[in-house]
Amino acid sequence: MGLGAGVCLVVIGLTGSLFVFHHEIAEGLEPDLRKVAPRPGGPSDYRPWPEIIASAEAAKPSGSSLRGLTAPERAGSVVRCVFEIPASTPEEEDSVEVCVDPYTARVLGTSRLEEHPIWKICSFLFGLHYSLQIPKVGGLLVGILALVGLLSLVSGLWLWWPGWGRIRSALGVKRNSGSVRFNFDVHRALGFYTAPIVGALLLSGIWMNLNGPFVAVVRWLSPGTDGGSPVLPIPDASPTAPRRSPAEVLTAVFAAQPEGRLNWASLPRETNQSWVVSQVRVNGPTRSAWAERMVSVDPTTGGILRVEDPSTRRTAGDVFLAWQWPLHSGRAFGEPGRWLVLVAGFVPAILYGTGLRVWWARRRASLHRRLAAARPPAASA
Repeated sequence: MGLGAGVCLVVIGLTGSLFVFHHEIAEGLEPDLRKVAPRPGGPSDYRPWPEIIASAEAAKPSGSSLRGLTAPERAGSVVRCVFEIPASTPEEEDSVEVCVDPYTARVLGTSRLEEHPIWKICSFLFGLHYSLQIPKVGGLLVGILALVGLLSLVSGLWLWWPGWGRIRSALGVKRNSGSVRFNFDVHRALGFYTAPIVGALLLSGIWMNLNGPFVAVVRWLSPGTDGGSPVLPIPDASPTAPRRSPAEVLTAVFAAQPEGRLNWASLPRETNQSWVVSQVRVNGPTRSAWAERMVSVDPTTGGILRVEDPSTRRTAGDVFLAWQWPLHSGRAFGEPGRWLVLVAGFVPAILYGTGLRVWWARRRASLHRRLAAARPPAASA
């Protein structure tokens, strides 16, 4: 398993390290559109969201509709509003991203990030991380590889386990014992110490790419777990019913849920689907630097259909599922967590290199033993 799936997991790990700071990369490529001078008050100094949305609406392409909004990731970042441009066929549809200064509600311009040559390379690498750039089945394959990697990690620890009496000596790295032994010591020590981090990343990767089976297993182990999508169906929605404006929806959400910081809002085009507003840094029984609330809203009435946050999670399965994305991105532990995930992305490459050398050394020794056993004994004098 390690030899076969390891190469792909190395690629997924290295590209995942790049993806940890993709917002910072985008800001570095378009600083005039994506960065502004921060103010001491932070989000409290932002202009009202209806004013920010109105400014973006005034700069949108004719006939387009707001489909998504991303709040500033940190101090000095901008609000990004995605407008969908309708077309006669889904293949011809396009979208633009309008960047707005949250402190002044001034439109900074329309992003052209996808045209930047460096971002094109980054997008290709991100595609490798998500799906190995394999159409249709790539996401499924990455999920299966994550599962194989998790099994390889667990089986490696099981086969290596020396017992509690020898655990300390088994985790030492002997520097003056030759390159082969040093390589072996590095492989097992690194595998042991990074197993919780790499295991969490592999597990959350399975959650992302094999979500249906993953959630089904969690529900089986923890009855009563929700685990459903925050985009709720609205069966009785009329296709001709007028919709509330995004500003009205955000105002209603903030009035009902004033605590927390706006993260993003998703405004699906389909009339029978709810809009979703995400808030982060909300209080609850589980502590996290990310702690997210998902609010599902009826776009025609503005009524709140469901709230999912730390205070509404009824089972251990609900808590477990809620931690998957914060752990995978490192955001659960703030900036230190993101750097930890970045470093962890290099671990599969090191484990693969050292493991390959261990495998080759043992294979070569085995071949030598077999050749020696098959060699006819020397004739006696």
